[in-house]
Amino acid sequence: MLIKDRFTLGAIAGLVGTIPQVLINFISFKFDYTKYYSYQLAAGIHLAKPLTEKPIGIFIGGLIWELAGMVLGILIMFVLIKTGKDFWWLKGVIISNFLMFTVVYGFVFDMGSANVLPEDIGTNLTEMIGNILFGVTSAFLSAKWLGKLYNSPKTIE
Repeated sequence: MLIKDRFTLGAIAGLVGTIPQVLINFISFKFDYTKYYSYQLAAGIHLAKPLTEKPIGIFIGGLIWELAGMVLGILIMFVLIKTGKDFWWLKGVIISNFLMFTVVYGFVFDMGSANVLPEDIGTNLTEMIGNILFGVTSAFLSAKWLGKLYNSPKTIE
């Protein structure tokens, strides 16, 4: 394994975990199931709603989204280090959905800190499913890489 730093591996797992999350969002937006790109929701924390629809707004939102994914990936990595790799998928889903979907989308957005507030079923369901995919993907990679890092016999195959 080329990278041995657990912090960096967690960040990379988080970045990779955003791929299926963003894909499900893009597909849902393309078929008019969701009203917003995930990147617009992230941009709406700092930008006025009209700016989140412009290319630069979506770019800024993408940077915010990926940074949040890296932070969650690091958290998932360290939870797996502290608690073990058993039920890695459950730990990833709980961390991702509790911190992002419940705390950030549920409480922080609703407290007025976001300029884009998704209140429709399609957007919220898409974000929940995306967070589940993110949690499973990031936790899978973290558990697999931890097994290689420590030459553990309990690696995920």
